[in-house]
Amino acid sequence: MAEQQLNLFGPADEKPATRNHLATPLTREESRKIGKMYAENIRLVGKFQAKMREKYGKCLPLEDINSAVDIAFIKAARIWNPERGAFSTILGHFAAGEVRHAIKAAGNWGVAATQRARLAGMQARRMLEAGMTAADVCREMAITEDDLLDVLRATTGLAHDVCGFELHLCDRPTPWELLEDGEAN
Repeated sequence: MAEQQLNLFGPADEKPATRNHLATPLTREESRKIGKMYAENIRLVGKFQAKMREKYGKCLPLEDINSAVDIAFIKAARIWNPERGAFSTILGHFAAGEVRHAIKAAGNWGVAATQRARLAGMQARRMLEAGMTAADVCREMAITEDDLLDVLRATTGLAHDVCGFELHLCDRPTPWELLEDGEAN
């Protein structure tokens, strides 16, 4: 069977659909309220900035992390309801989310893959985790080994080991390690 070459990444000029996600501007009253809250909670903001700098300081400049936490503060202050819980709880969730968005926007997540490539990457990872060899995965998916390597690269996140922290805490090898072992043998 002749291996077919898939165009997993689409044409080079293909642009993702964009939407208008502009935030509603702060009213004068909201601006005063949030400014007062910020002054009252400056130590809390500093605590979250320090926490995010410690966790993500190798992925983003410190100024960007501080700005992301400030944006999170504004978003959290706009929706916080004192009857539903502590402000620090919602600020923590928003701060982590804003910093992660900033990391993603900074382009640290590798190649921007199309939906088709992401699906192929997930399917390949499942097969590799099930114990199939790279050659078996290529045969099953009717792709070349170069295509397999491309979809795995395109759907792999930030190189965490380069940034000084390890997310793979399991004793089983990752799909990427399985593929590398297959190439070495």
